[in-house]
Amino acid sequence: MASGTCFAWLEPLTLKLSTEGNELYIGSEGVSWLVSVIEIGCVIAPIPTGLLADRFGRKKVLLSTCPMFVLSWLLVLYSWSWEFLTVVRLLQGIAIGIVFTVAPMYIAEISEPQIRGQLSGHFQTTWYLGILYVYIAGKHLALDEYVGLCLAIAIIFAVTFLSVPESPYYLLMKGKEKEACNSLQWCRHNENIKEEFDELKKSVNDDMSMKKGGWTELFATKKDRKAFFLVQVVCITRFMTGMPSIVNYATATFAENSGGLFTQDELTIALGTLLTLIAVLSAFLSDYFGRRTLLLWSSFGCAVSHFVLGLYYYLYSVIHVDVNPYSWALYSGLIGFCFFSDIGLGPLMQTLQAELFPSNTRAIGGGISEVTAGLSSFINLKMYQPITDNIGVYLNFWIYSIISLIGGVLIWIYASETAGKSLAQIQVDLTKKENQESESSIE
Repeated sequence: MASGTCFAWLEPLTLKLSTEGNELYIGSEGVSWLVSVIEIGCVIAPIPTGLLADRFGRKKVLLSTCPMFVLSWLLVLYSWSWEFLTVVRLLQGIAIGIVFTVAPMYIAEISEPQIRGQLSGHFQTTWYLGILYVYIAGKHLALDEYVGLCLAIAIIFAVTFLSVPESPYYLLMKGKEKEACNSLQWCRHNENIKEEFDELKKSVNDDMSMKKGGWTELFATKKDRKAFFLVQVVCITRFMTGMPSIVNYATATFAENSGGLFTQDELTIALGTLLTLIAVLSAFLSDYFGRRTLLLWSSFGCAVSHFVLGLYYYLYSVIHVDVNPYSWALYSGLIGFCFFSDIGLGPLMQTLQAELFPSNTRAIGGGISEVTAGLSSFINLKMYQPITDNIGVYLNFWIYSIISLIGGVLIWIYASETAGKSLAQIQVDLTKKENQESESSIE
């Protein structure tokens, strides 16, 4: 939630920041850079973060983001200059990059196989809850009160996360069997964990018996290369299908034409509410329907939704059709995008990232994947405003539609199912599949 507030807190202010005569005015180009520069921080952080998570532990690295979050909000309270805000966004981007690299890994390593998808999905839920939080607070509070409430979320995170244990996987990687057993016992609420602990220990020992995870180990075998490629496809598809720009430019987008029934602010809050509610629902879907099925529905569903949204704004801004009678198209496209994005591409990127990489490359693999995600999100955010200003907002939606379609095709070709399996079993199954494919090619 602390990351979600940092990512989207500028959204309620984008119109003020880009409107001449306003005391906060910095222009549309300045807003474009402020919105997108956070992703530079997200690109800088992941690879060193992955290495640090293997050296110092998942919990300590996640806790290191707390002073970053707190300092960033204190800087905002100190000054609203463009230069200060740029530093703030970079610092927040680094913190978000750390969270998105380590949190999925931590969640996967403490989860039972039957609910791993749910817990990973709730990571997405709290992200959107942070976004909804700033959508509502930013519309109704004075600036200092607004920033103070965002600061409160960072402090609450710091206090509550101190009480959770370190990942049992990490502790076993460091040879701390007793501490790992205690950690797993805490996570399972004192259930009988002997069988699970023995399986976990064998999995970690098998992974660590291989060469220590580095760049080359990500591509050591065909299954490793396939896993890496699939995770990058999901990362790019997720962020290049428009969620970052829609979240950060919602009010400005709806100001183009909100369909007549609701104001732009009401639609923005409705967007945040939809994303949060659907994320809650989707957290329970991936373990039931499976990762692959939901990713396919998500990709192709986003393609259709974006096409509808693009057509609506094209008819309005280029053909100059009175689109108010067709406001249902705007609302259905918006609801469709929220639903399809939230059931697959949104929550499952982190899930696959944690599931497909073995423990000896999970940290570095997650780090590189977050770099891919950060670059994709930066491109998405930076190109949104220039395309809107020079061509029209409709083109953004049609670009997102094409990318969603391409991503769906690649997922259909390369993805296999991992739902309901332990992390150890996933690696065993991937190895078996690779061996079967090798035998078939020999025959």
